[in-house]
Amino acid sequence: MEAQENRQYRLAKIFEEKQYDVPEYDPKDILLYHQRQWLADESFIKYGAKGRRTGLTWAEGADAVLRTALSKKDGGMDYFYVGSDKDMAREFIDACADWANAFAKAVKWMDSTEGAEVDQDGDYFEDKDGNKILKFTITFESGFKIHALSSNPKNFRGRQGNVCIDEAAFHDQFEEVLKAALALRMWGGRIRVISSHDGITTKFYEITEEIKKGIRKNESLHIIPASYAVACGLYKRICEATNQAWSQEAEDKWFEELFDSAATEDDALEEYEAIPKASSGASIDLYLIMQAARKEHVVRRITAPNDFMKLTEEARVKTINEWLVEVVEPLMKLLLSENERHGFGMDFARKGDLSAITLTAVAQDTKRKQRIVLELKNMPFNQQQEIVRFVGKRVPRLIGMAIDSTGNGASIGEQASIDFGSEMVEQVHLTDKYYNEWMPKYIGAFDAGGIEIPMDDDIEQDHRKIVNIKGVNKIQKGTETSIRGGKRHGDAAVSGFLSYRATLMEGGVIEFTPLTASYENDGIHEIRDRGCW
Repeated sequence: MEAQENRQYRLAKIFEEKQYDVPEYDPKDILLYHQRQWLADESFIKYGAKGRRTGLTWAEGADAVLRTALSKKDGGMDYFYVGSDKDMAREFIDACADWANAFAKAVKWMDSTEGAEVDQDGDYFEDKDGNKILKFTITFESGFKIHALSSNPKNFRGRQGNVCIDEAAFHDQFEEVLKAALALRMWGGRIRVISSHDGITTKFYEITEEIKKGIRKNESLHIIPASYAVACGLYKRICEATNQAWSQEAEDKWFEELFDSAATEDDALEEYEAIPKASSGASIDLYLIMQAARKEHVVRRITAPNDFMKLTEEARVKTINEWLVEVVEPLMKLLLSENERHGFGMDFARKGDLSAITLTAVAQDTKRKQRIVLELKNMPFNQQQEIVRFVGKRVPRLIGMAIDSTGNGASIGEQASIDFGSEMVEQVHLTDKYYNEWMPKYIGAFDAGGIEIPMDDDIEQDHRKIVNIKGVNKIQKGTETSIRGGKRHGDAAVSGFLSYRATLMEGGVIEFTPLTASYENDGIHEIRDRGCW
C-alpha cells in the first residue's frame, strides 16, 4: 500500500513539475507537436531519447518517405532503417507503406520485399514463408529505396543515404553500427538515432549526456517523455484512432495505468519518462537482492565430467542416483521443518549454460522462500529426467512445477508431465509474452520484501541479469564467467522465477510420500574426488 501511494505521489509530481508550453491540440494536424518538432530539426545528426510508444518512429517514417521519394537533383537518396530485431524492421516498413499511400498524390511508389543471400555472419531476417532475406525494401519511382536492414554493421558497406538507428540502447553492436552509419555522412546522409533508455551504462545514454554537456556540438538531442507526448495530444489521438470519447479523467487514468503496469517506479520512469535507471539497466536493485539473501537456504552443484557420456547408461544412472541419495535427499529435511506448500521451477540447459532447479516454499505469511537450489552442468538428458523425478517425488505438499521446455528442454517438461500429471506441470516456453505476464510479479516480490533467496554470489549475479529490454523484463543476452569458473546465463534467476510462478499454480497439493531406495556406493568416490560436487 505504501509503495502504491508513493508511486501515485510521484505520478502527480510529474504533471505538477512539467507544465509544458505546447500549442493547443488540433485534430486536423496529421502529426502531433512533438513529432513536428522532430521532423523540423534538419540537423545532420540528431538523437531522440523517448518514452515508449510516443510515436517518434512513426513520424520518422513520414520523413523517410518524403525524402526517399525526391529526385536526385532535389536531394533524394536511399534510406536505411536499423531496428534491434526483425519485428521492428517489418513494422517500420509497414508504417512507411502507410505514409506512401497517404501521400499518394505526391508520391509514386511500388513495394517489393527483396530476397538476398545470407552474409558470411549468417545475419538475416526470415519472412513469413521462412525465406532468408537481408532486408525489407520499398522502391519509389524516384529510383531510391527505403531499406529495413538487420543490425550487422557490415550491411552499410558501400552504401549511400540517410540512416535511422532505432532502439539504439538495445543493440548488441550499437557502437559498431553507429560507426558504420557515420561513414555515410561523407555523401550528405543524415543520421537519426532513436531509443528509450536501458540504464546509464549504455553508449546511447553516454552520447545523450555528451550532447547535453556541449561536447558533441554539431549534434542535436530531443527528449520526449510520455508526459510531454500526452500534453501534445497523444492520448487524444489514441482516442480518435480507437473510437473512444476523450476526457481528462480518462486520460489521467490511462497514464496512471501505464505507470502501474511497470514492475517498479524506476522502471516506469525509464520506460515512459525517458529517465534512465541508475542501476545499469537491472530490473531488480542490488540492495533488494542482497536484502532477500539468507544463509539457511542452500545451493548444491554437480558437474558431469567431459567423459561422462563414455560411461554406460547403467553407470551414469548409478552415479547420479548415488549423488541424489548422498547429497540431495538429506536436504529434503529443509522442506519438512514447517507445514508449507512448495513450487518446483527448472531452467534447462544441456551444454554451456547450467540447468538449475529451485524449490520454493510458501511460508505461513505467504513469503516465498527459495530453500534449495540445485545446479547441473554438462548433464545428459536422461540423467536430468532422473533428477527431476527423484526430487519432485520427495517435495512435500507440491502444488506446481514450471519447467523450461523451450527447444531441447521439451523432453524434460514432457517427461515430468508424464510422471506428475499435466495439471501439475506447466511446460513453459520462455517467450516475451510469458515474461510479460509473470516476471513483473517476481520482481514485485523483491520490491515488497516477499521473497528469500540463497546467499550466494552466483545467484545474486544471475538476478542482476534480469533487465528491461524494450519493455519486457527478461534475462539479458550473453553469458558471464562464474567466480568458480564456467559460464552462466542467469540460470538460477530463471529457475527461481519459474519456481515462484509454480507457487501461484492452482493444481491440487501432492502430499509427501517417503520412497525407499538402496544403492551401492561403489564408484561414488571417483566422481566426488574429481571435484564434480
